[in-house]
Amino acid sequence: MTHASGQRPTKGRTVFFRDDDVDELNDELVEVVDFFVREGIPVNYQVVPGKLQDDACEFILEKRRVHPELIRLNQHGYMHEHVNRGVHTWFEYSGNRSYEDQFESIRCGQRILRERFGSCFDDRVFTPPGHKYDENTLRALEALGFQILSASSYTSPQARLYYGFGQLLGRTTLLGKRISYNGRRLPGHQLREVSVALDVDMSKDRHGNPTVKTSSRLIGEYRQASRKTGVVGIVLHHNGYDRGKLETLRDFVAFLRSMPGLSFRLIEDIATDLEPS
Repeated sequence: MTHASGQRPTKGRTVFFRDDDVDELNDELVEVVDFFVREGIPVNYQVVPGKLQDDACEFILEKRRVHPELIRLNQHGYMHEHVNRGVHTWFEYSGNRSYEDQFESIRCGQRILRERFGSCFDDRVFTPPGHKYDENTLRALEALGFQILSASSYTSPQARLYYGFGQLLGRTTLLGKRISYNGRRLPGHQLREVSVALDVDMSKDRHGNPTVKTSSRLIGEYRQASRKTGVVGIVLHHNGYDRGKLETLRDFVAFLRSMPGLSFRLIEDIATDLEPS
């Protein structure tokens, strides 16, 4: 028997953390990495290969060597931006990019990370910038040997209804938007999806202006997500973290630690436990 998400029922709950946009060395990256190391919590760090600077590479690689069980290094696009028909976007792999174009972009990033990180680079997981991709992206990822796609899979009633309808049709996109198959293989592909349900940082008010989430709001969002899935993925973006946001993260992690039976794992380890579909 499986959950609706395709994941095996387990005792307690599982959480994974994913930190996106690793490319330059700054105080925020150091503080976030050191925080999770002190807490003993494993994190998948998503590295932007085309923007990776030498000092950031050396820092995260040294941390990985000292704490291999807590730091996993994966690929986050190539440049995390793209110009499509004269329009600049932070998304790389949606729209009208051909298979050949996407393949070459992802391959270039993969080559850089293999050269920079060597065996410390885990090339099983790919996170598309902005969580956007299309069929050409999925084909390119499989051709390049990736096994796991990590994007977003929200648990609101509206999102679940939309995903469910698309899944019934066997679609990976519908009306220009992604269909999540979190915890399962994507239809027509061997890729497994292990996506995040909760974003620590990203929020907007009713006027569309960015707002900062409080720890109480994060706790509420976690509780909502955990009622829908046994594995709750949490994404954060270390850039821009100040003392206040670090305190919020500490409070949220303290809450998670207080939950009986909850375990922290890495994306790759979660993917190995998923039932074949």
